[in-house]
Amino acid sequence: MKRIAIINTKWNAQFVGNCTESCLTRLHELGVEESDVSVLSVPGAVEIPLLAKKLLTENSYDAVIAIAVVYRWWIYRHEFVAQSVVSEIVRLSSEIGKPIFSSVLTPDTDEFESKENQKFYLEHLKGKWIEVADACIETLELLDTIS
Repeated sequence: MKRIAIINTKWNAQFVGNCTESCLTRLHELGVEESDVSVLSVPGAVEIPLLAKKLLTENSYDAVIAIAVVYRWWIYRHEFVAQSVVSEIVRLSSEIGKPIFSSVLTPDTDEFESKENQKFYLEHLKGKWIEVADACIETLELLDTIS
């Protein structure tokens, strides 16, 4: 099986940790062994591209899944941060020739701290990380067929 790294952020850990677990669970359901997945945590989303590049070019990982939640409650111009990170992830993936899957999400709410919104987003975001796990495995399988 292929080696996969999950890079998640320490920022917004209450959401990111839960979503990382959803992604890991789905990868295991898809047949990925626990020993083939590494989870690394970075302070915030901006640090993801550098670590992804290092893992894919120097540490023989086959794919990286980036997990972050960036929302406007805590950061001015949250969309700029998320867009910068996602743009760099896409550029690096193309440059390196290995997939980096972006789950750098930006929930659109000013009321993220309310219990009702937290519950909604926890459930909603879990689904997004299941989708990214599916995309990762499907893409790696496709790449194997054209190698």
